Amino acid sequence: MTLLLAIRYILSSENRRRDNEPIDDTYDDVYIEKVGNDGQMERIKVDKVSFEVELNLTISSLTRGF
Repeated sequence: MTLLLAIRYILSSENRRRDNEPIDDTYDDVYIEKVGNDGQMERIKVDKVSFEVELNLTISSLTRGF
């Protein structure tokens, strides 16, 4: 029982710390550069959801062997 209370305290304090952090908007506007058919460089905006899904797939493929 003491262990459960200790874990709850640690997780609660971590959540409180995380809630007080400023919002990170680093990946709100993500663009990729792609060479078009005419040879010109195009910047294409990537949706945040698509970026997160791709990032999670990359991380899971890297950690699959461990």
